[in-house]
Amino acid sequence: MSTTATKLEDDRPILHTDRGWQYQLPDYREQLRSRGVTPSMSRSGTCLDNAAAESFFSHLKQEFLRHAEFESIKQCEREVDEYIRWYNTERIRVRLGWDTPAGFRRRWHETRSANQVAAAPTLTLGEVTQAER
Repeated sequence: MSTTATKLEDDRPILHTDRGWQYQLPDYREQLRSRGVTPSMSRSGTCLDNAAAESFFSHLKQEFLRHAEFESIKQCEREVDEYIRWYNTERIRVRLGWDTPAGFRRRWHETRSANQVAAAPTLTLGEVTQAER
């Protein structure tokens, strides 16, 4: 199992799958956990749990795989990796405020960090001096 994505410091990635037997194997789930990935699985009869992943794979099939021909598995892997990079860093989405997924995520982290700084308590000089004692 290889990792092709780069995690930001506070990221807690989740890998969401269907209920296939291979995703339920203890060794597979341990491989995910050892890489800091939380396994997630659709509940039986609840298709909306997997909507984001289904949406991505729909785009992958329609925009890329439908027109692609590969001479080897390695070529397929390289080109799918490149599509995923393009999808995350260059493909603009209306739902994300005319931004890419990577740009939206970066803005979200920046906003969250700014909000945390703004919400941090402000100490007066007297309080700082008292705290140092």
